[in-house]
Amino acid sequence: MGRVASAAETAEATRHEALINTALAAVPAAILCPYDASGLTAAVLEDARRTHPRVVEGGARRVSDDCSGTVVAQAIGGQPLPSPPPEAQVTTFGEEDLPALREQVECRAIQEGLSGSRAQDLMIAVSEIAANTAVHAGGAGILQIWRDGTALVCEIRDEGRITDPLAGRHPDSPPAESGHGLRIAHELCDLIELRSGPWGTVVRLHMILG
Repeated sequence: MGRVASAAETAEATRHEALINTALAAVPAAILCPYDASGLTAAVLEDARRTHPRVVEGGARRVSDDCSGTVVAQAIGGQPLPSPPPEAQVTTFGEEDLPALREQVECRAIQEGLSGSRAQDLMIAVSEIAANTAVHAGGAGILQIWRDGTALVCEIRDEGRITDPLAGRHPDSPPAESGHGLRIAHELCDLIELRSGPWGTVVRLHMILG
């Protein structure tokens, strides 16, 4: 039996699917997302109807009356995440603290059982997000690290705000020299949660242990 997706993974998958049409608006392509309705919950299927303009049920294709475009993605992205647990390791940092922050993350990752390469991937991802905070979000942020079941979680919180719903999902642009931190983090981590609103921005990076 496969691993059951967590609530965080389900929310991010829903958000991702709601953004696909916007991301590929200029691309002449059609994408079919196969769902095994017999093995999914009603809530997951409801999300599919909300994030897909057309659905095929019983062999018949029809427009989804429930599709809300990017509304569901914006709603998820604008909701604050639950607070970290009390036992989370908390570190306040600025640009001058980035080398020590990288060492802290890599050591904790290895301590929790991540392999050397996976620990380094997490360190790089956290470093990219922390650098974004230092450069673009007032120069200071807060890193929190904790173990959540079978995953190690690193959260970076700052007072900046991200308004681009596709942040971290844009393809690499060779002429640009910066701005790729979120994309790199998405490529290296098992799950990224991004929330941004009047209260600031939170990025959670998850790496599954084992």
